[in-house]
Amino acid sequence: MKRAVVKGRKFTVVLRKEDVRGYSVRCVEVPAAISQGETRAEALANIKEAIGLYLESFPEELKLVEELDRVAGKKEVVEVTV
Repeated sequence: MKRAVVKGRKFTVVLRKEDVRGYSVRCVEVPAAISQGETRAEALANIKEAIGLYLESFPEELKLVEELDRVAGKKEVVEVTV
């Protein structure tokens, strides 16, 4: 199986402090990559691992991420109220 090369690649993640304890985090470009941690640093380390493992398991998904990067260009994280 061909492995996806993800080292050095930048991803956008949403980090949220939970009411109960710790942090939850998810990746915008790879919605299946979701994780958590007791601390902010732990949550960020865990999402890096989750993204890497997911893309190694499903290398075809990296092609979609690359295509989105070409179409979307520079990203901006904006909070909106609905």
